[in-house]
Amino acid sequence: MRNQVRTVPRPMPEIVSMSDVVSAREIECTASAVAGAVSWRGCAAFGIGRGRVVLVAETTATGPDEVAELIRAEVRAEHAVELHDVVLVRRGAVALTADDAERRTVSREWYLGGLFCA
Repeated sequence: MRNQVRTVPRPMPEIVSMSDVVSAREIECTASAVAGAVSWRGCAAFGIGRGRVVLVAETTATGPDEVAELIRAEVRAEHAVELHDVVLVRRGAVALTADDAERRTVSREWYLGGLFCA
């Protein structure tokens, strides 16, 4: 018998909304669709505490307050998820990692440590 390597995908982090279970990637993709202001690879959605969802997103857009409100409204409309915080950061501020789950973990640690600067 040959040695075989099997990769098993990690389960997608889930965020429970008022009506359904939503994946972090779904929230990131929705945020990236808002006026093309952010890229989903430069987004990280994660939970903190009970029922609080944070989105960190890289952007070059002017008027970050307006972009943050557009993202909040779109995520609320699409997924019935209320974002606790939307942090818009400069391009390159979200960690480049080998996979999405690791990017979210690092972003969560940085957020909780107060390391993100707009």
